[in-house]
Amino acid sequence: MNTLILCTALLILGTKALDCLTTLRAVLVPEAESNPIARSVMNRLGVRRTVALVFVVAATWTCALTAAALATESLPVGVVFVAAGLFVALVQGAVAHSNWSGRRNRITRQVFRFHGAPGRLTVRLRGRRVYR
Repeated sequence: MNTLILCTALLILGTKALDCLTTLRAVLVPEAESNPIARSVMNRLGVRRTVALVFVVAATWTCALTAAALATESLPVGVVFVAAGLFVALVQGAVAHSNWSGRRNRITRQVFRFHGAPGRLTVRLRGRRVYR
């Protein structure tokens, strides 16, 4: 079970890294961010700093939860960690794919609904579309 927990943690961190890198490519201005909390932080700190902060917080949280799951040595805790981690990695991977391709998929359409964002978010910067 410990190997599954560690592999899940690496998958979470890897998909979060891809999510952050593709966000830097896709979101050039805070208005292009669909998450209202991240958008307000981007308005204060800037896009790059916010993305870096999000990655550090997510990595710290993932490492803490991984350590806790490993320390308990409980099968039910391990199963819940792996199941929840695979779900998180799936969503992060879908968001990274959407950022990279510029197209929504089933998962990102649901994320946009959850964020209360319009179905098609387009921001123009100097006459150029920066996110759709």
